[in-house]
Amino acid sequence: MGFPRDESGEACYDRPMNKPLTSDYFRFARPPVNAARWVIAYSGGLDSTALLKLCVDYRDQHRPYLPLLALHVNHGLVPQADQWQAHCASVCESLGVPFSARKVTIRARPRRSTEQLAREARYQCFRELLETEDLLLLAHHQDDQAETMLYRLVRGSGALGLRSMVPFAESGGLLLWRPLLSVTRAELEDFVGRQGLPWIEDSSNQDQTFDRNFIRHQVMPLLAGRWPAVSHTLGRAARLAGESAQLNDTLAAMDLEPIREPVTPHRLPMAQLQSLDDLRLKNALRYWFRQQGASLPSEQIMYQILVAVRDYHSGQNTLIEWPGAPVHSGSQEAEIRWQCRTFQQALWLVQSTPEPDPGWWARLTTDSPTDLPASLGRLRLRQGGDREDGSLLNPECLSEPLTVRFRQGGERFQPVMRPAKALKKWLNEWQVPPWERRRMPLVFCGETLVWVPGRGVAEGFQLTGEKAAAGLGILWEK
Repeated sequence: MGFPRDESGEACYDRPMNKPLTSDYFRFARPPVNAARWVIAYSGGLDSTALLKLCVDYRDQHRPYLPLLALHVNHGLVPQADQWQAHCASVCESLGVPFSARKVTIRARPRRSTEQLAREARYQCFRELLETEDLLLLAHHQDDQAETMLYRLVRGSGALGLRSMVPFAESGGLLLWRPLLSVTRAELEDFVGRQGLPWIEDSSNQDQTFDRNFIRHQVMPLLAGRWPAVSHTLGRAARLAGESAQLNDTLAAMDLEPIREPVTPHRLPMAQLQSLDDLRLKNALRYWFRQQGASLPSEQIMYQILVAVRDYHSGQNTLIEWPGAPVHSGSQEAEIRWQCRTFQQALWLVQSTPEPDPGWWARLTTDSPTDLPASLGRLRLRQGGDREDGSLLNPECLSEPLTVRFRQGGERFQPVMRPAKALKKWLNEWQVPPWERRRMPLVFCGETLVWVPGRGVAEGFQLTGEKAAAGLGILWEK
């Protein structure tokens, strides 16, 4: 006898193993947060049907005022998709659970599997439909955990990947709970059968051209024939890998704490990085990438970054790039690419984005903000208020309309109480990274450069005295 454990080692529920799954499951599998509503991701398959019924039993027997919602995503990938949606609606009606469905369109994309695209579309729906205080329940079970670990093992994942699925996570604004990770598929099938509930059998689950189905139908039965408890032991291995990953993160945080700069979290000083041995350096960088929202580079790319750090010398400007996860904006999808750059005795993490058209320009007025191209945000001209960048424009010195544009070369700038010289020389003196220079919006009065972001207004155009209410402030909203 034993009790399943979560990734921290604490008992995640008090049902002894090898005992039948019963309707009082959620009396002991307590939720990780006190959520306002439980939202069940309901496909109509065996796993989510069992999860839905367990939630209903808990509500009816112990928490009659607990709001439930079954959420079905119709991917439209099979002819029966609409029939499955109708089935899910019918089951929810019989159980007294509010039901919501969302149809999505999956478009094939290069180097992306249908499985992956469907999952991304599903989670996008979750993010759009769930409220802040909702808890999303997913029906992944012990066999899923074992298959995931094997799949990631053959792909060469480290401890972070081998921890597989965690019972609870906060991801992309969602609170996720997988309460069935210690329950086998056989237990779920037995429970649903005893309840007399119908479920959907997706024929694609038999297609062994999909890697996970091959593991499920070929690899797992072979392993179970030799080691009957293989699903449970692989689940335990995933938990232990999670503990190792957590320790790695703790060590990385300790290594980075003395050198991270809150003002520039995307920059790390090179000398301190070079003081770490290779293993701790790789561990610290992976942790840093994740903290900044970047995807993890391959081992080959990571080796290039290590070489750039180890061989760095003053004046060396290295660029190393790798692909990131796609970003959805409405119906559009854009690929993010990440870059590691060396510049001015530091390692920089940069999100690669297109440079704006150098010929672009726009009028800057107080009537409304000016939208900048290339996802650079907007520029706002405000009457009075705070002294953005430490200075305000004096409207009495503006003989021509204000315009905003980007560097074209040859610009000159005179900061307050400083000499006039080429903007390029000022940018070098201010140590502005080269990749940021062509993305800086510059404000001109006629052909005179009167404002540079982060450096304020030009000599002769500043507001003097205490009449701040009469001045014009410029705010770059990124």
